[in-house]
Amino acid sequence: MVPSVPAASGSPAAGAVHPDHAQIITLLDDAPMRLPHYLAWALSSGGTLIDGISVFMLGMAIPLLTQNLGLSPLQTGLLGAALVAGAIGGAMLGGRLADRIGRKSVFLLDMALLVVAAGFSALTWNAWGLIAAQCFVGMGIGMDFPASLSACWLPRCWSWRCCICKPSPRCGAGFSRWKRSLRCCFCSVG
Repeated sequence: MVPSVPAASGSPAAGAVHPDHAQIITLLDDAPMRLPHYLAWALSSGGTLIDGISVFMLGMAIPLLTQNLGLSPLQTGLLGAALVAGAIGGAMLGGRLADRIGRKSVFLLDMALLVVAAGFSALTWNAWGLIAAQCFVGMGIGMDFPASLSACWLPRCWSWRCCICKPSPRCGAGFSRWKRSLRCCFCSVG
């Protein structure tokens, strides 16, 4: 059995780390911020942006949809809840799938599901089809959270900046740590 060393204070592991892995984690944490880091952060943040835009656009469109499709109060409520309900189911499914087939595969799968479901939402002609399509849009959004939140593996010196725009387990998504990160952002230079 190989001896393990305690995890470093900023490391993602919650326990002991294999000695070979400790060196890799240290190298990754001390790496300079480069273009691939910026691209990975921007791409993983895109899912969160799509989520916010989807919820906002649905909220803006519900009065028009109620009028044009003749939605009943029950259908209006279900339409508003379908996106969130789908996101909850998608997050549970996305986390399990990411563990089995990989984060990148889930990230691509959820974006494909999102595009197909959004297209169906745009082309549907009745309330129940729109509710079902919005549920699938929510599933695509929900699947994105476990895949994109784990993609935020930036060097230690940049991880707090990632935390501000997109809290992740790597950065410490706890409120007190996030609040400290915000304070650092607004109070420090560089």
